[in-house]
Amino acid sequence: MKQVPSIATQLSLLLLWMGQATAQTPGDAAVRGRALLDRGEYAAAVEACTSAIQRDATLSDAFYGRGMASGLMKDYDAAIRDFSVAVQLNPTMAGAYRNRGLALYEKGAGPDAIPDLSKAIELEPRNPVGYVNRSLVRLGLRDFDGAIDDASEALVLDENCVAAYRNRSGAYVGVRKFDLAMRDASHAIRLKPDDAGGYASRSQAAFWARDFESAILDANRVLQINPELADGYKLRGAAHQELGQFAEAERDWSKAVELAPADIESRCSLAALHYVRGNLDSAVEECQKAIELDPASLRALFTLGSVHFVRGEFSEAVSKYSEVIRLGEKSDDPTVASAYYARGKAYQQKADADIGAAIKRGLGPNGQWPRNGESEQAEPSDAAESR
Repeated sequence: MKQVPSIATQLSLLLLWMGQATAQTPGDAAVRGRALLDRGEYAAAVEACTSAIQRDATLSDAFYGRGMASGLMKDYDAAIRDFSVAVQLNPTMAGAYRNRGLALYEKGAGPDAIPDLSKAIELEPRNPVGYVNRSLVRLGLRDFDGAIDDASEALVLDENCVAAYRNRSGAYVGVRKFDLAMRDASHAIRLKPDDAGGYASRSQAAFWARDFESAILDANRVLQINPELADGYKLRGAAHQELGQFAEAERDWSKAVELAPADIESRCSLAALHYVRGNLDSAVEECQKAIELDPASLRALFTLGSVHFVRGEFSEAVSKYSEVIRLGEKSDDPTVASAYYARGKAYQQKADADIGAAIKRGLGPNGQWPRNGESEQAEPSDAAESR
């Protein structure tokens, strides 16, 4: 399970996208696009903004609005293109820089997002949203100290900023300051008690503080607010698993996979749980699905190696562990260290099996052929001389 829960990231992003979708002004079509965007009619907003652009290709706000709608529909490439045009037309449009940064982050280009987010802060240094955005991305990049600094700055500017409390809570988890993480998540809950993100943040903090019962209680609250939120099941499933409540954990991880079939973390966690419970065929099936989504999934490859190991297929286990090491050698993923250790054990088991096979064929335990009539088998050197 990741140290920073994806639910808090997702809900923060949604808040930020929606919170910034209010800067449209020129052109009737662009204004209509803004209204549609505010109502959640994103496809219609794209059409309205496109109509405005066709009539006047210099309307930076129309490109911005269309980029917002595309981003909310998770078409991040289209969003990035439109935000790029918007800043070309209006180099002081802070919102376009902010949201292009978010779109880059969502595409997996987190480091590329930081310059855009920093530019937005430079243009609007008193806008807390800029600091919240950058703290969110730094959180995803595991720059926990930077995320704490940015979230703290946002709270100086707006002491009631729920997203800043949630982001800082996640960052405190990253630096293992669990009491502070719980405090910030509780602040977020007090400010917005119907927000699943605050409970998710507190559940995550409780999990890493090893208070699994409290983690489950807060995950339950997440799912009461939104029973279709896959991350709520992930949080609860992880806590059940740590408590040894494997049946409950399997139900939660399975539900998470059902709700978010493309979520690799859920599939890997379900595969690992199947492995622990001895359901090896099911573990292999989930690993294969995870690898279809991401051929470089270290957790899926490691679990496959472990399945081979317990089946006595040591050469295959070595192969999978070696793949984990090759793919993750330059990362700090703890799976790589586990793969080194497991590969060593697999080599050891394979060596023992090979020695056993040699002994069955008559070779002595010390690797020498028996002498003085102990075996009719000639030593290799004798056989070579006879030829």
